[in-house]
Amino acid sequence: MLSGSARDGWPSNENCITNNPSNQTREYHRTVQGGPVTLKVLALVLVLAMAPIALGYEYPLSSSAVRDACLLGASSNAEPDKTLAEYTHVLPGLKVEMFSTTVSIDTPYTQVTQYCRQKLNDSVQDAEKEFGDRPMQFRIHMEIYFNPSRTTPDNLHDLKIKLSQNDKELAPLRVGSEPIVAPHNDNDYVQSIGERVDLVIKAGKVSSSDLNVEISTDDGQQTETTFDLARLK
Repeated sequence: MLSGSARDGWPSNENCITNNPSNQTREYHRTVQGGPVTLKVLALVLVLAMAPIALGYEYPLSSSAVRDACLLGASSNAEPDKTLAEYTHVLPGLKVEMFSTTVSIDTPYTQVTQYCRQKLNDSVQDAEKEFGDRPMQFRIHMEIYFNPSRTTPDNLHDLKIKLSQNDKELAPLRVGSEPIVAPHNDNDYVQSIGERVDLVIKAGKVSSSDLNVEISTDDGQQTETTFDLARLK
């Protein structure tokens, strides 16, 4: 623990300073030499404080976010696949044989990434023009594997899907679905083993907080997952 005199930048031992001029000079230089170090530390703190904070989900996309997404999509290394894989969750709690349920989110950021991935000849400026003023949507794609109890083509009646943030349910603008059929030969009986579901939400209705996805079936199976939108863009 520092004493009051040491905290003020002076030696706590009173015997260190005497009437000897050489001692006074030596202690004075020690204090002055600490000055530039302190200034450097303060400068570093100011730089860190002024540095932009890495945000997660945002909409509308800033020009810097569009640029970052486009540069990611145009990258020729494994980084795009590695990054985009974080936007898909596997839910082994709901499965049929070797097929597990998956939930993928497609944010405005990932949509720009995919756009620049497909149009390698386009520049960042082209992407900014393409997405700058265009309203965008938040998309969720699910492949839900279960044994439907109905024989009708619409297996969605056997499912209950809930999307929520901050304990508030999000209502999708559109819902689309189609059955998933088991691998079969041409003459085999076609058996449904699940449902592909696509949900569309207004991008502005989604915030940078946890997005909870809950899925339940008529036969009592339940599973859920959470996307950390404070980290995912």
